[in-house]
Amino acid sequence: MGNRMVGKILNKAKSLLSYADEKIRRPYIVYLICVLIFSLIYNYYLNRWETTTDFVKAIDICPSIFQDFKDYYLGMAQSFLETKRPVGGFIFPAFFAVLLLPLKYLSLQTDMLVWGIFQFTLFMIVIFMFFNKFGKKSPYAAILFFSLMITSVPLLHNFAWGQVSLFLFVGILGVYHLRIAGFPVAAGFLLAFGTSIKYYPAVFIVPFVLRREWRVVVSFLLGVVVFYALVPITVIGFTDWKEFEIASIALLRIKRKLDMIDINSQYFPHVFMRLIVRCAPSLYYSFSFEKLGILGYCIAAVNIGLVWRLRHLKLIVGLSLSIIIVFLTLAFLVRTSWPHYFVYLPFCQVALLVHSLNIFKNHPIKKFTAALAVSVSIILTSIFFFNQFSDWKIYSGYGTIFIANLLLLFPCYMLVLSNEFLRANHHKKED
Repeated sequence: MGNRMVGKILNKAKSLLSYADEKIRRPYIVYLICVLIFSLIYNYYLNRWETTTDFVKAIDICPSIFQDFKDYYLGMAQSFLETKRPVGGFIFPAFFAVLLLPLKYLSLQTDMLVWGIFQFTLFMIVIFMFFNKFGKKSPYAAILFFSLMITSVPLLHNFAWGQVSLFLFVGILGVYHLRIAGFPVAAGFLLAFGTSIKYYPAVFIVPFVLRREWRVVVSFLLGVVVFYALVPITVIGFTDWKEFEIASIALLRIKRKLDMIDINSQYFPHVFMRLIVRCAPSLYYSFSFEKLGILGYCIAAVNIGLVWRLRHLKLIVGLSLSIIIVFLTLAFLVRTSWPHYFVYLPFCQVALLVHSLNIFKNHPIKKFTAALAVSVSIILTSIFFFNQFSDWKIYSGYGTIFIANLLLLFPCYMLVLSNEFLRANHHKKED
């Protein structure tokens, strides 16, 4: 009698779960769940911080909302045509200064409103791009991604400072989608556009070179000539453009030296040295930033080896995983790795979780290991975890975001070194 009752309860539970699973796969249900999650998180933020000033001061040293935007981007827009030189702290190419020029003719309030709308639009573009890919096939992944995006510490940093990391992230995702859709030339030009705003997106050409995607590569090089050089030269002339770039690179070098002592930096050597000071100070003089920088380059080279191993995989899987690996490699290459640079982490976390659970479904230990690494990474970059610290300096000082980034390399290595994964996605023909 007891066994029958238990059996009926289990059957009923299975039926309910099956019904719920069927319902949640409907797009409008996914959207409703996301709206509910957003409402809960928004209320949490309101209860935690009464004003935007409270929010930005809790997140970082930022004194007011969009401080970088006001100091550097607006400052550059106001002075570019007159001085034709970068303002202090503007470490971007002249092309980005040209793009900022329309802000010169608006009031501060309007500029702030426009930039806020721009940030929100970028956020929605990322959400819809992900939903378009995973919404129907994996609604749980779509809901998880949305939840991580609105609670991601790097994304909140990007918003607080009014930075362009989300803009560049959207652009790189756009490069991937354009190539998948069969527009390699447009993909190359879009990557060149991002590179001409901030130098580091150039590294994303590597997967295309290794896959011998020559139309992407050539259009990227042509795009760099157009965006990086010809456009600003047309506006301010060749001599002033050259002087602007020299001055900007000089500012970048100075910035890199200052970043060595900045507790917010998530660049591998900076984090490593801070951890040595905190955890094993007697070993401090056994290391140096230069040696650790070389080690970082070596790790980056190994990661590029993973991308090389993926060159013959199906375009959708091979290119997506290659781009994820390049994202996770940035912290070993880019010395100005501030927290907002890591806005890509929610995308990498969910994508790697989906890949790992699918490929390792018949390997419990591997599946558990990959899921554990992703789960810890998610926790470390969550605003709920961040708020457990009494001061943002403690959170950043331990390199928490860098560690979250590092953890995701483990499932990457597990997938790329898995023959089962390579066999399942191998494709010899040209895409």
